[in-house]
Amino acid sequence: MKKIKKVLLALLTFALIWCAPLSSAKTGAAVNYKKLYKNFLKKSSVVTVSFHGGKYRERIYPRYFALVDVNKDGIKELIIAQDKSVWDYYVFTVKKRKVQFAGYIINKYGAKNKYGVGRITYNKKKRGLIALYGGSGCSGNGFFVMKNGKLKETHETCIFYNRKTTYEYNYKPCSKKKHIKCYNAYFNRIKNRSHFVYYDFIKKTNKNIAKKLG
Repeated sequence: MKKIKKVLLALLTFALIWCAPLSSAKTGAAVNYKKLYKNFLKKSSVVTVSFHGGKYRERIYPRYFALVDVNKDGIKELIIAQDKSVWDYYVFTVKKRKVQFAGYIINKYGAKNKYGVGRITYNKKKRGLIALYGGSGCSGNGFFVMKNGKLKETHETCIFYNRKTTYEYNYKPCSKKKHIKCYNAYFNRIKNRSHFVYYDFIKKTNKNIAKKLG
């Protein structure tokens, strides 16, 4: 009996030794990302944006920001907008203890709050950001996830209103049935209202930075 107790005690000690550092590491990461974002918001940044098959460098000035844990890994992404219309925004994350640019989203027809300031639409069930865009004769949606520190568009739908209504899925022509199936799964905010969460951008002030990042 004594021998069994000794074995159990040894196993418990072993478990505590290995679990404690993991817990501390996770807490440390949570603290670090806030400090990194706080310093990052103090200055402008140059990023390389991919758009319509091309790439260009752009200097961005963070005037509005929000925090969203897109992939639910415990580290929130920093989302920056340069003006309150929020037609587009820039997503940053922490990787290898550095703030890194993850990607760019056009959100021309996204949700807005009562003050007219753009909001972020997040599908909490699918764990992705929603973009709404369009123009003369078309209306589209994009679904973006975080993967290996980068923002990736995994699903896209669009309707074109020409002489004949046509449909698109992931930038290729598709049937109406396939379009509706994807739209309902990822973008239908009426049918799946409980799946969606809206995050407000707030103005970058010392008070707001302290409130959100300590």
